[in-house]
Amino acid sequence: MVHRASYALCCVVVALLGCWSSFERANDDTHEGDGVDFDGGGGGAGDAGAGAPAGSGGVAAAGSGGSAGVAGEPIIEDAGRSPAVDPSNGCNAESAFESLVARDSETCYELLAHNGGWEGDPLVLVQDEHLNQLYYDIPWPDGAVATRFGVQQDDRTSVHRGLVFEINAGSHGLVERDALGGPLTPDATLIAGWSVGGCNVELPSDVGLELAGPSTGKKLMVQWHHFNLTGETQHDASRFQICVAPRSSRTHIGSVTILGNESLNGLSAVPAGVETAYDSTCRNVTMDPVTIIALWPHMHERGTRVRVELVGAENAAVTVFDKPFRHDANVHYTMTPRVVVMPGETLRTSCTYVNDSPDATGWGISLIQELCYQVAFVYPAGALDNPWIPSLIGATNICWDQ
Repeated sequence: MVHRASYALCCVVVALLGCWSSFERANDDTHEGDGVDFDGGGGGAGDAGAGAPAGSGGVAAAGSGGSAGVAGEPIIEDAGRSPAVDPSNGCNAESAFESLVARDSETCYELLAHNGGWEGDPLVLVQDEHLNQLYYDIPWPDGAVATRFGVQQDDRTSVHRGLVFEINAGSHGLVERDALGGPLTPDATLIAGWSVGGCNVELPSDVGLELAGPSTGKKLMVQWHHFNLTGETQHDASRFQICVAPRSSRTHIGSVTILGNESLNGLSAVPAGVETAYDSTCRNVTMDPVTIIALWPHMHERGTRVRVELVGAENAAVTVFDKPFRHDANVHYTMTPRVVVMPGETLRTSCTYVNDSPDATGWGISLIQELCYQVAFVYPAGALDNPWIPSLIGATNICWDQ
Protein backbone atom coordinates (compact mmCIF):
# COMPACT_ATOMS: atom_id res chain seq x y z
CA MET A 1 0.00 0.00 0.00
CA VAL A 2 1.02 3.62 -0.26
CA HIS A 3 1.85 4.91 3.21
CA ARG A 4 -1.09 6.95 4.51
CA ALA A 5 1.10 10.10 4.76
CA SER A 6 1.75 9.79 1.02
CA TYR A 7 -1.82 9.05 0.03
CA ALA A 8 -2.89 12.71 -0.28
CA LEU A 9 0.08 13.44 -2.52
CA CYS A 10 -0.81 10.41 -4.64
CA CYS A 11 -4.32 11.75 -5.16
CA VAL A 12 -3.03 15.19 -6.11
CA VAL A 13 -0.86 13.74 -8.87
CA VAL A 14 -3.36 11.08 -9.92
CA ALA A 15 -3.41 12.28 -13.52
CA LEU A 16 0.23 11.24 -13.92
CA LEU A 17 0.84 8.53 -11.39
CA GLY A 18 -2.49 6.94 -10.47
CA CYS A 19 -3.57 6.32 -6.90
CA TRP A 20 -3.72 2.94 -5.21
CA SER A 21 -4.37 1.73 -1.72
CA SER A 22 -4.79 -1.29 0.53
CA PHE A 23 -7.53 -3.83 0.01
CA GLU A 24 -8.75 -7.21 1.20
CA ARG A 25 -9.58 -10.34 -0.73
CA ALA A 26 -9.81 -14.05 -0.04
CA ASN A 27 -6.67 -16.08 -0.62
CA ASP A 28 -6.67 -19.80 0.07
CA ASP A 29 -3.14 -20.49 -1.18
CA THR A 30 -0.96 -20.59 1.93
CA HIS A 31 2.12 -21.97 0.21
CA GLU A 32 5.30 -20.05 0.83
CA GLY A 33 8.26 -21.22 -1.22
CA ASP A 34 11.87 -21.27 -0.14
CA GLY A 35 14.68 -19.65 -2.08
CA VAL A 36 16.52 -22.04 -4.40
CA ASP A 37 20.25 -21.95 -5.06
CA PHE A 38 21.48 -21.78 -8.62
CA ASP A 39 24.57 -22.21 -10.75
CA GLY A 40 27.22 -19.61 -11.38
CA GLY A 41 28.64 -21.36 -14.45
CA GLY A 42 30.06 -19.45 -17.38
CA GLY A 43 29.59 -22.02 -20.12
CA GLY A 44 30.13 -25.54 -18.93
CA ALA A 45 27.73 -28.09 -17.57
CA GLY A 46 26.76 -27.55 -13.94
CA ASP A 47 24.66 -28.97 -11.14
CA ALA A 48 21.61 -27.08 -9.95
CA GLY A 49 21.73 -25.92 -6.37
CA ALA A 50 25.45 -25.17 -6.25
CA GLY A 51 24.73 -21.73 -4.85
CA ALA A 52 25.82 -18.30 -6.01
CA PRO A 53 29.31 -17.24 -4.97
CA ALA A 54 29.55 -14.73 -2.15
CA GLY A 55 29.23 -11.16 -3.34
CA SER A 56 27.69 -12.19 -6.65
CA GLY A 57 25.16 -9.42 -6.34
CA GLY A 58 22.11 -11.59 -6.87
CA VAL A 59 23.06 -12.22 -10.51
CA ALA A 60 24.26 -15.58 -11.78
CA ALA A 61 24.95 -16.97 -15.22
CA ALA A 62 24.17 -20.50 -16.34
CA GLY A 63 26.23 -21.53 -19.37
CA SER A 64 25.24 -24.08 -21.99
CA GLY A 65 24.26 -27.24 -20.17
CA GLY A 66 24.15 -25.51 -16.78
CA SER A 67 20.91 -25.38 -14.83
CA ALA A 68 19.53 -22.30 -13.13
CA GLY A 69 17.65 -24.36 -10.53
CA VAL A 70 13.95 -25.13 -10.25
CA ALA A 71 11.47 -23.10 -8.21
CA GLY A 72 7.94 -24.01 -7.11
CA GLU A 73 5.27 -24.81 -9.66
CA PRO A 74 3.08 -21.90 -10.81
CA ILE A 75 -0.29 -21.71 -9.12
CA ILE A 76 -2.40 -24.67 -10.19
CA GLU A 77 -5.34 -22.61 -11.43
CA ASP A 78 -3.23 -20.87 -14.09
CA ALA A 79 -5.19 -20.98 -17.34
CA GLY A 80 -1.93 -21.35 -19.23
CA ARG A 81 -1.81 -24.97 -18.04
CA SER A 82 -5.16 -25.81 -19.63
CA PRO A 83 -5.20 -28.11 -22.67
CA ALA A 84 -4.04 -26.38 -25.82
CA VAL A 85 -7.01 -24.94 -27.66
CA ASP A 86 -5.13 -21.94 -29.07
CA PRO A 87 -1.80 -22.74 -30.72
CA SER A 88 -0.76 -19.08 -30.50
CA ASN A 89 -0.87 -19.21 -26.67
CA GLY A 90 2.81 -19.38 -25.73
CA CYS A 91 1.99 -20.85 -22.32
CA ASN A 92 0.74 -24.07 -23.95
CA ALA A 93 4.31 -25.00 -24.89
CA GLU A 94 5.58 -28.10 -23.11
CA SER A 95 8.41 -26.33 -21.25
CA ALA A 96 6.70 -22.96 -20.84
CA PHE A 97 6.86 -22.95 -17.03
CA GLU A 98 10.25 -24.61 -16.55
CA SER A 99 13.37 -22.86 -15.32
CA LEU A 100 15.40 -21.56 -18.27
CA VAL A 101 18.58 -23.47 -19.13
CA ALA A 102 21.10 -22.02 -21.59
CA ARG A 103 21.22 -23.48 -25.08
CA ASP A 104 24.02 -23.33 -27.64
CA SER A 105 25.36 -19.77 -28.00
CA GLU A 106 23.18 -18.57 -25.08
CA THR A 107 24.02 -17.48 -21.55
CA CYS A 108 21.21 -17.15 -19.02
CA TYR A 109 21.22 -14.73 -16.10
CA GLU A 110 19.05 -14.47 -12.99
CA LEU A 111 18.03 -11.33 -11.10
CA LEU A 112 17.28 -12.57 -7.61
CA ALA A 113 14.77 -10.79 -5.38
CA HIS A 114 16.62 -9.96 -2.16
CA ASN A 115 16.50 -7.79 0.94
CA GLY A 116 19.94 -6.24 0.53
CA GLY A 117 21.99 -9.33 1.30
CA TRP A 118 21.49 -11.37 -1.90
CA GLU A 119 21.48 -15.16 -1.63
CA GLY A 120 19.83 -16.37 1.56
CA ASP A 121 18.32 -12.95 2.31
CA PRO A 122 14.89 -12.86 0.59
CA LEU A 123 12.90 -9.67 0.21
CA VAL A 124 10.75 -9.00 3.30
CA LEU A 125 7.07 -8.46 2.49
CA VAL A 126 4.92 -6.82 5.12
CA GLN A 127 1.14 -6.84 5.02
CA ASP A 128 -0.81 -5.24 2.15
CA GLU A 129 -0.03 -4.11 -1.41
CA HIS A 130 3.41 -2.77 -2.40
CA LEU A 131 5.66 -1.87 -5.32
CA ASN A 132 9.27 -2.86 -4.59
CA GLN A 133 12.10 -1.82 -6.92
CA LEU A 134 15.47 -3.66 -6.90
CA TYR A 135 18.55 -2.47 -8.81
CA TYR A 136 21.37 -4.47 -10.45
CA ASP A 137 24.44 -3.95 -12.58
CA ILE A 138 23.94 -5.17 -16.15
CA PRO A 139 25.42 -8.70 -16.12
CA TRP A 140 25.61 -9.51 -19.84
CA PRO A 141 28.32 -8.20 -22.18
CA ASP A 142 27.96 -5.40 -24.71
CA GLY A 143 26.45 -6.62 -27.96
CA ALA A 144 24.04 -9.12 -26.38
CA VAL A 145 20.36 -9.46 -27.28
CA ALA A 146 17.63 -11.23 -25.31
CA THR A 147 16.38 -14.54 -26.72
CA ARG A 148 14.14 -15.74 -23.85
CA PHE A 149 12.96 -14.58 -20.44
CA GLY A 150 10.70 -15.70 -17.62
CA VAL A 151 10.13 -15.78 -13.87
CA GLN A 152 10.53 -18.57 -11.35
CA GLN A 153 8.29 -17.72 -8.41
CA ASP A 154 9.25 -18.26 -4.82
CA ASP A 155 6.24 -17.04 -2.85
CA ARG A 156 3.07 -17.65 -4.83
CA THR A 157 0.78 -15.77 -2.47
CA SER A 158 2.42 -12.39 -2.92
CA VAL A 159 3.73 -11.79 -6.45
CA HIS A 160 1.40 -10.15 -8.98
CA ARG A 161 3.90 -9.04 -11.61
CA GLY A 162 7.54 -8.24 -12.32
CA LEU A 163 8.88 -5.72 -14.84
CA VAL A 164 12.53 -5.26 -15.86
CA PHE A 165 13.70 -1.77 -16.85
CA GLU A 166 16.95 -0.33 -18.15
CA ILE A 167 17.42 2.92 -16.27
CA ASN A 168 19.91 5.75 -15.72
CA ALA A 169 19.45 5.74 -11.96
CA GLY A 170 20.01 3.70 -8.84
CA SER A 171 22.95 1.65 -7.65
CA HIS A 172 23.73 -2.06 -7.55
CA GLY A 173 21.96 -3.65 -4.59
CA LEU A 174 19.57 -0.77 -3.90
CA VAL A 175 16.12 -1.77 -2.63
CA GLU A 176 13.35 0.84 -2.92
CA ARG A 177 10.18 -0.04 -1.03
CA ASP A 178 6.68 1.29 -1.62
CA ALA A 179 7.61 3.12 -4.80
CA LEU A 180 4.94 5.66 -5.80
CA GLY A 181 3.89 4.56 -9.25
CA GLY A 182 6.68 3.83 -11.72
CA PRO A 183 10.31 4.91 -11.89
CA LEU A 184 10.23 8.72 -11.77
CA THR A 185 12.81 9.28 -14.50
CA PRO A 186 12.42 10.24 -18.17
CA ASP A 187 14.51 7.38 -19.51
CA ALA A 188 13.27 4.06 -18.10
CA THR A 189 12.96 1.44 -20.85
CA LEU A 190 10.91 -1.71 -20.29
CA ILE A 191 12.78 -4.76 -21.63
CA ALA A 192 10.85 -7.71 -20.14
CA GLY A 193 7.77 -8.45 -18.07
CA TRP A 194 5.77 -11.20 -16.39
CA SER A 195 2.52 -11.42 -14.44
CA VAL A 196 0.66 -14.12 -12.53
CA GLY A 197 -0.29 -17.07 -14.71
CA GLY A 198 2.32 -16.08 -17.29
CA CYS A 199 5.18 -18.22 -18.51
CA ASN A 200 8.48 -18.08 -20.36
CA VAL A 201 8.68 -15.86 -23.44
CA GLU A 202 10.77 -17.23 -26.31
CA LEU A 203 11.62 -15.06 -29.30
CA PRO A 204 11.64 -16.58 -32.80
CA SER A 205 15.05 -17.86 -33.90
CA ASP A 206 15.57 -14.84 -36.17
CA VAL A 207 14.68 -12.17 -33.56
CA GLY A 208 16.51 -10.83 -30.50
CA LEU A 209 15.41 -8.06 -28.13
CA GLU A 210 17.72 -5.08 -27.92
CA LEU A 211 19.63 -4.75 -24.62
CA ALA A 212 21.87 -2.06 -23.18
CA GLY A 213 25.36 -3.22 -22.28
CA PRO A 214 27.54 -2.37 -19.27
CA SER A 215 29.41 0.32 -21.21
CA THR A 216 26.25 2.46 -21.35
CA GLY A 217 26.42 3.04 -17.59
CA LYS A 218 22.77 2.00 -17.23
CA LYS A 219 21.41 -0.19 -14.44
CA LEU A 220 18.69 -2.82 -14.42
CA MET A 221 15.69 -2.29 -12.17
CA VAL A 222 13.18 -5.05 -11.43
CA GLN A 223 9.87 -3.63 -10.21
CA TRP A 224 7.91 -6.26 -8.29
CA HIS A 225 4.23 -5.73 -7.50
CA HIS A 226 3.51 -7.66 -4.29
CA PHE A 227 0.37 -8.22 -2.30
CA ASN A 228 0.60 -9.97 1.08
CA LEU A 229 -2.81 -10.67 2.58
CA THR A 230 -1.81 -13.45 4.97
CA GLY A 231 -1.67 -11.29 8.09
CA GLU A 232 1.98 -12.26 8.55
CA THR A 233 5.33 -11.12 7.22
CA GLN A 234 6.35 -13.09 4.13
CA HIS A 235 9.55 -13.37 2.11
CA ASP A 236 10.18 -13.46 -1.63
CA ALA A 237 13.23 -14.86 -3.44
CA SER A 238 11.66 -15.01 -6.91
CA ARG A 239 14.06 -14.90 -9.84
CA PHE A 240 13.70 -13.08 -13.14
CA GLN A 241 15.59 -15.07 -15.78
CA ILE A 242 16.91 -13.57 -19.03
CA CYS A 243 18.83 -15.54 -21.67
CA VAL A 244 21.01 -13.70 -24.18
CA ALA A 245 23.00 -14.42 -27.33
CA PRO A 246 25.37 -12.38 -29.53
CA ARG A 247 23.63 -9.72 -31.58
CA SER A 248 25.19 -11.18 -34.72
CA SER A 249 23.19 -14.40 -34.24
CA ARG A 250 19.83 -12.69 -34.94
CA THR A 251 18.58 -11.22 -38.21
CA HIS A 252 16.08 -8.82 -36.64
CA ILE A 253 16.65 -6.72 -33.50
CA GLY A 254 13.40 -5.87 -31.76
CA SER A 255 11.98 -4.45 -28.54
CA VAL A 256 8.72 -4.18 -26.64
CA THR A 257 6.25 -1.31 -26.95
CA ILE A 258 3.25 -0.91 -24.64
CA LEU A 259 -0.03 -0.18 -26.42
CA GLY A 260 -3.30 0.49 -24.61
CA ASN A 261 -4.83 2.93 -22.18
CA GLU A 262 -4.13 3.75 -18.51
CA SER A 263 -6.66 6.46 -17.67
CA LEU A 264 -9.74 4.75 -19.19
CA ASN A 265 -12.68 7.04 -18.34
CA GLY A 266 -11.04 9.00 -15.55
CA LEU A 267 -11.67 8.30 -11.87
CA SER A 268 -14.92 6.38 -12.53
CA ALA A 269 -13.15 4.24 -15.20
CA VAL A 270 -15.24 1.05 -15.23
CA PRO A 271 -18.89 1.71 -14.28
CA ALA A 272 -20.75 -0.74 -12.06
CA GLY A 273 -23.11 -3.32 -13.49
CA VAL A 274 -22.23 -3.01 -17.18
CA GLU A 275 -19.81 -4.15 -19.85
CA THR A 276 -17.46 -1.36 -20.95
CA ALA A 277 -14.79 -1.10 -23.65
CA TYR A 278 -12.09 1.52 -24.15
CA ASP A 279 -10.01 2.14 -27.28
CA SER A 280 -6.66 3.75 -27.96
CA THR A 281 -4.51 4.09 -31.06
CA CYS A 282 -0.84 3.88 -32.00
CA ARG A 283 0.34 5.10 -35.40
CA ASN A 284 3.44 4.05 -37.28
CA VAL A 285 4.98 7.48 -37.85
CA THR A 286 8.23 6.10 -39.28
CA MET A 287 9.08 5.71 -42.94
CA ASP A 288 9.47 1.94 -42.68
CA PRO A 289 7.30 -1.11 -41.97
CA VAL A 290 7.08 -2.31 -38.36
CA THR A 291 6.57 -6.03 -37.71
CA ILE A 292 4.71 -7.43 -34.68
CA ILE A 293 5.78 -10.95 -33.67
CA ALA A 294 3.87 -11.37 -30.39
CA LEU A 295 1.38 -9.68 -28.05
CA TRP A 296 0.96 -9.86 -24.28
CA PRO A 297 -2.30 -8.41 -22.84
CA HIS A 298 -2.48 -7.27 -19.22
CA MET A 299 -5.47 -6.00 -17.23
CA HIS A 300 -6.84 -6.68 -13.75
CA GLU A 301 -9.90 -8.51 -12.39
CA ARG A 302 -12.56 -6.70 -14.46
CA GLY A 303 -10.81 -7.28 -17.79
CA THR A 304 -12.42 -9.88 -20.07
CA ARG A 305 -11.20 -9.34 -23.64
CA VAL A 306 -8.54 -7.56 -25.74
CA ARG A 307 -8.77 -6.76 -29.44
CA VAL A 308 -6.28 -5.13 -31.82
CA GLU A 309 -7.23 -3.79 -35.25
CA LEU A 310 -4.93 -2.66 -38.02
CA VAL A 311 -6.38 0.51 -39.54
CA GLY A 312 -5.11 1.36 -43.00
CA ALA A 313 -6.00 3.76 -45.78
CA GLU A 314 -9.53 5.21 -45.76
CA ASN A 315 -9.98 3.87 -42.19
CA ALA A 316 -10.36 0.28 -43.35
CA ALA A 317 -9.88 -1.87 -40.25
CA VAL A 318 -8.78 -5.52 -40.04
CA THR A 319 -8.86 -7.39 -36.73
CA VAL A 320 -5.43 -8.96 -36.12
CA PHE A 321 -5.91 -10.00 -32.47
CA ASP A 322 -9.05 -10.86 -30.50
CA LYS A 323 -8.61 -12.95 -27.33
CA PRO A 324 -10.42 -13.49 -24.04
CA PHE A 325 -8.56 -12.36 -20.91
CA ARG A 326 -8.28 -13.75 -17.37
CA HIS A 327 -6.51 -11.78 -14.65
CA ASP A 328 -4.84 -14.93 -13.32
CA ALA A 329 -3.63 -16.04 -16.77
CA ASN A 330 -1.42 -13.33 -18.22
CA VAL A 331 -0.28 -15.38 -21.20
CA HIS A 332 1.40 -14.12 -24.38
CA TYR A 333 0.50 -14.94 -27.97
CA THR A 334 2.59 -15.53 -31.08
CA MET A 335 1.39 -13.69 -34.17
CA THR A 336 1.21 -16.15 -37.08
CA PRO A 337 1.52 -14.73 -39.63
CA ARG A 338 3.42 -11.75 -38.29
CA VAL A 339 1.56 -8.45 -38.48
CA VAL A 340 3.21 -5.77 -40.63
CA VAL A 341 2.24 -2.17 -39.87
CA MET A 342 3.05 0.00 -42.86
CA PRO A 343 4.03 3.69 -42.57
CA GLY A 344 0.97 5.75 -41.70
CA GLU A 345 -1.11 2.76 -40.57
CA THR A 346 -2.58 2.65 -37.07
CA LEU A 347 -3.03 -0.03 -34.41
CA ARG A 348 -6.30 0.34 -32.50
CA THR A 349 -6.34 -1.51 -29.15
CA SER A 350 -9.61 -2.18 -27.32
CA CYS A 351 -9.96 -3.54 -23.78
CA THR A 352 -13.32 -4.83 -22.52
CA TYR A 353 -14.36 -4.96 -18.86
CA VAL A 354 -17.29 -6.46 -16.99
CA ASN A 355 -17.91 -4.90 -13.59
CA ASP A 356 -20.45 -6.98 -11.69
CA SER A 357 -19.81 -5.15 -8.41
CA PRO A 358 -22.08 -2.43 -6.99
CA ASP A 359 -19.32 0.20 -7.30
CA ALA A 360 -17.34 1.74 -10.14
CA THR A 361 -13.72 0.65 -10.50
CA GLY A 362 -11.18 3.46 -10.79
CA TRP A 363 -8.09 3.55 -13.00
CA GLY A 364 -4.57 2.93 -11.79
CA ILE A 365 -1.96 0.26 -11.09
CA SER A 366 -3.45 -1.17 -7.89
CA LEU A 367 -5.16 -4.55 -8.14
CA ILE A 368 -8.43 -2.88 -7.11
CA GLN A 369 -8.14 -0.56 -10.12
CA GLU A 370 -8.04 -1.14 -13.87
CA LEU A 371 -5.78 -0.40 -16.81
CA CYS A 372 -5.33 -1.65 -20.38
CA TYR A 373 -1.90 -2.81 -21.49
CA GLN A 374 -1.11 -4.66 -24.70
CA VAL A 375 2.64 -5.29 -24.83
CA ALA A 376 3.75 -5.66 -28.44
CA PHE A 377 7.00 -7.41 -29.40
CA VAL A 378 8.14 -5.61 -32.54
CA TYR A 379 11.05 -4.97 -34.86
CA PRO A 380 12.90 -2.75 -35.67
CA ALA A 381 13.62 -1.90 -32.03
CA GLY A 382 11.91 1.24 -30.79
CA ALA A 383 10.05 1.90 -34.04
CA LEU A 384 6.67 2.49 -32.32
CA ASP A 385 7.90 4.17 -29.12
CA ASN A 386 6.66 7.61 -28.07
CA PRO A 387 8.78 8.64 -25.04
CA TRP A 388 6.92 11.94 -24.51
CA ILE A 389 3.69 10.37 -23.23
CA PRO A 390 3.54 9.98 -19.40
CA SER A 391 3.03 6.48 -18.03
CA LEU A 392 2.02 5.14 -14.61
CA ILE A 393 4.73 2.47 -14.73
CA GLY A 394 7.35 4.95 -15.93
CA ALA A 395 8.21 3.34 -19.26
CA THR A 396 9.28 5.45 -22.22
CA ASN A 397 8.54 2.71 -24.77
CA ILE A 398 4.79 3.25 -24.98
CA CYS A 399 2.46 4.29 -27.79
CA TRP A 400 -1.07 5.52 -27.20
CA ASP A 401 -3.15 8.63 -27.87
CA GLN A 402 -3.94 9.90 -24.37
